[in-house]
Amino acid sequence: MSTALSLQSVAMSSKKSPTEKIGNVTPFGLRLLPELRARVEEAARKSKRSLNAEIVARLEASFSDILSSDDDFSDVITEIEKLKHRLIQKRTEAENKR
Repeated sequence: MSTALSLQSVAMSSKKSPTEKIGNVTPFGLRLLPELRARVEEAARKSKRSLNAEIVARLEASFSDILSSDDDFSDVITEIEKLKHRLIQKRTEAENKR
């Protein structure tokens, strides 16, 4: 976990009273398409978290130290793109031979 306190750790800290925990979390309105909301709700049920906790966990994961640097993955992404183009080219060639 990074040195910065996460929203979830602030919200879930057992050392603070419920009023202090809630007081440190800024409310944030979020609009979701019904289909996306249903997917997040299902994920929350499976992980036994509230909808809010699921969204916070997923946001935190997207900013984790492992995935935070695009530079770490730029070579891999470049190779994947090259392979994707080769596969498309091969598929097109195979379809043209039919």
